[in-house]
Amino acid sequence: MMEKVALKISQGAFGRLLRFWRKTRGLSQEALAYKIDTSLRHFSFLETGKSLPSADLIERVAQELSLNIRETNNLLAAAGYAARSFELRPNSPEHQWLTQSLIATLKGLDPYPTMIIDQCGNAKMINRAFVAMVHHYAPLVADAESFNMIDLIFTDRGFKPFLIGWEDTICALVLTLQQDVLMYQDPCSIKLLQRILKEPSLPKDWRKRGSKQMNVTGFVTTTQFPGKEIEQQMHVVHTVGATSFVSEPKLMIYTIYPKDFSAGRRWQAYLDQFDGNHHLLPY
Repeated sequence: MMEKVALKISQGAFGRLLRFWRKTRGLSQEALAYKIDTSLRHFSFLETGKSLPSADLIERVAQELSLNIRETNNLLAAAGYAARSFELRPNSPEHQWLTQSLIATLKGLDPYPTMIIDQCGNAKMINRAFVAMVHHYAPLVADAESFNMIDLIFTDRGFKPFLIGWEDTICALVLTLQQDVLMYQDPCSIKLLQRILKEPSLPKDWRKRGSKQMNVTGFVTTTQFPGKEIEQQMHVVHTVGATSFVSEPKLMIYTIYPKDFSAGRRWQAYLDQFDGNHHLLPY
């Protein structure tokens, strides 16, 4: 059996990509060097791999060559930089096929509450099961223009009052967010992390507690909703797209499953009785 090997970016990849896109756009080295405000000698070194660019220069190259976000992220990754943040625009023609595939995914995961989130945990799209859950147990969140995955669990207007041992859950989420900040330095993630770290209810030992809670795909919570028995849920997070491509949009599918799958029929029966709506529900 052939052993699976993780894809690695080979040496000189940035120069090869730069040359490819320059020729695709029909530009000479002189012309593109002038447009991005660099010397011809430096540009030649970039294409031959003798020099690596700054992130700012890559942005200028992408703008002059009219590259989309995936191709721009390819250049960034080839030069050793983190991928640029991706903003999903469901009504944009550019994101038409991505949006349709996400809607199909959301529908297929009913009756399990699911939302599409960005790298900061902001909800971009949700399915009917998620609408039903927030309408019933977090109505203040349901009425909000937007909401965040961490806020949904961390605040009293979310699921926090119903979580048994919510401290361990939030510690795991903050630990994950901290690692994202260290890796990508995304302004949105930095702002969210700074806000949460100021919360007095966050356990001081969140690093140690969080490291014991997370697994490869997510985490487990224990809840007791009013009038219901204590139940455990699995919170699973998957990346949208092929994870072998670092330039793919960083969107994630966040789904809540009952740990006891026999409860799925009850979840479906509850959803069948629900007739609510939400502006993030796309179907």
